[in-house]
Amino acid sequence: TGERSAAKWVNGVEELILTPDGSINGEAQAVSADGNAIVGGNYGYLGHDAWIWTPATGVQPIGLTSHESFTALDVSDDGKTVVGFTDHNRPFIWRQGKGTFYFLNFLRSRGAVVPDGFRMIAASLISADGNTIYGWGFNAALLVELFKCELNAPAAPPRR
Repeated sequence: TGERSAAKWVNGVEELILTPDGSINGEAQAVSADGNAIVGGNYGYLGHDAWIWTPATGVQPIGLTSHESFTALDVSDDGKTVVGFTDHNRPFIWRQGKGTFYFLNFLRSRGAVVPDGFRMIAASLISADGNTIYGWGFNAALLVELFKCELNAPAAPPRR
């Protein structure tokens, strides 16, 4: 059909990453350094959820119940944090045990200020420890601009 199917290599042999009911998944987008977490999009043939595979859990959908498609783009080395985007151009973050959140809401709930007129599009990369996230969007002049968010950064000193 021309659809991509996620796979992993085990001892030189390709193994498809299938859902519990045997459906294929869309392509894998990222893998942790140790190979114990793989993420991608189109959970279950042409599905709308991003997904994560680990040896302990197999493949599981991640996303929000909505009319958007989610694609995971990167995963932390411990497999506990995933970032990506939706087909409505909104970045998201998934944290093991906490669920999936639109990234802008996630940041604002933690007191972060996003400049007026900046429109986040995708969270593209995450550091090995899951504490730094990079992405891109459009600034107020509609020019592409990158962003970096340090989730566990110390608070900035108060302004005078």
